[in-house]
Formats: sequence, structure tokens, C-alpha cells
Amino acid sequence: MSRVLIVGCGAVGVRAGDALHARGHAVIGLRRSDAQRRSPWPMLQGDGASQALHDHIARAWGRIDVVLITATPGLRSGTGGNHLDRVIARCARAWPHARMVYTGSTAVYADTGGAQFAEDAPLGRSPRARALLALEAAVLARGNALVLRAGALAGRRRAMHSPRLASGTMRIRGSMRRSLSWVHEDDLAALAAAACTGLGSGAINVTAPVWPSIASFHRRQAAELGLRISLHDDDSPVPERRIASAALAHRWGGVLQTAWWV
Repeated sequence: MSRVLIVGCGAVGVRAGDALHARGHAVIGLRRSDAQRRSPWPMLQGDGASQALHDHIARAWGRIDVVLITATPGLRSGTGGNHLDRVIARCARAWPHARMVYTGSTAVYADTGGAQFAEDAPLGRSPRARALLALEAAVLARGNALVLRAGALAGRRRAMHSPRLASGTMRIRGSMRRSLSWVHEDDLAALAAAACTGLGSGAINVTAPVWPSIASFHRRQAAELGLRISLHDDDSPVPERRIASAALAHRWGGVLQTAWWV
């Protein structure tokens, strides 16, 4: 049995925690917003960069074997965000012997022009891509660490929290015809749980093996909620990435969902 600290308990973190708890692991959750929820495992509210909070966890639960970080960086332009770099650094100091797993993003990759790449895709040079790569580097510096580079999240829970979908009108940067790398949130949660005790180290992609257009993707998300949506694009230059999950196919025996799309 491992003791797992989950930092960032949104839809992915909570489902990963439920899966780990069902397998007999001791799970402790941490989120910045109100932590009140019914759960068979405890969840705390606070800042993951707070040493006092980690001291409290150590007094109450003792050791931590795995730190699973599913919190989002909140980066859009490469500046600001949720200060996830501080959270990673604090967790590394508080739990120096723990394995670390981080759900990152395929936004680290450059424009592939619609061509299919896997982990060998060229890396981006935008401020946002560099900031995301810096977070990955901080995680991977530990050695016993894994970064799951996830595509755009799909699924009903994800759609429910999108104010743009709820508005009925969505403006898309770039062409709405460009293809999109995505993953179902249930798949990412399952893999995050599996990564706590397996899947090796390094950085691997987590994307479904089909690439819809971004317009089709958002219409499908709206359909999850029974909504109709009007889409508009601006044809501005935006990277188009068709990212595959080659390494994952060798490390994991499961199958990523495509039924959500097809």
C-alpha cells in the first residue's frame, strides 16, 4: 500500500484518487478551493506551496510515497498562472523520497502542421511552451518521476465547467478546421492512478488515436450537455498539433477511449 498525496483535486484528481483508494492505497487530497465533499479519503484545502500545510500532513499521516500533481498551471501567455512551479518545488522538498507524477500538456510541442508525431515531435519555443517545459523539468529532475503530456480534455464533467460552451457562442483562435489532440478525462484519471505505481519515468503523451477538427470537438462537447453552439474563428496563426501516444502503447496494457468521439 502506498500513501499518495494528490495536489489539485479537480475532475481528474478526484477520479484518480477514487481509483487508488479502491485499490487499497491511502489517499490524501489537496485543493486550493473549498475542499468539502463526500469521499472515503480525506481532502484538505490550502496552498500546495505552503510548508506549514505539508508539516501538518507529515504529522497527521506520516510518510508520503507518491505525489500526484493534477493541478493546472493556469498559463495562457507564459506569465502569471497558478504558481505551480512553487508547488512542485515545495512538494519536492517536503517529500524528497516520494515518486512524483504530473499531468502536463501537449502544448509543449511546436506546430506540426497537421503531421502526426509522437514523443519525437519538435518542442515549442513560445513563452507558454517554455514555461510548461520548465515545470516538466522541475518534476523530472527527481529521477523517479513521470510526466503525462495530455491533450485537450474531453468529457461531460469538463464540458460542464466551460463558460464558453454555456454562452452558446464560442470564438476560436486560428482555424476551426485544424486538427486537435485530445484525451477523455476518464482516461487521464485512470492513467494518473496507474502512474503512481507504474508506467516508468520520463515524459509520455496521453492522447486518443483520432484527431477531430477543433470545431467538431467543441460541438461534441456541447452535445454532452444538450447544447447547440455557434462557432467563429479568426484564422490567426495558431499551432496545429497531431500528437500520438507511442510510448504509452508500450508501457500500458489498457485502451484509450475513442467511443466518446466516434
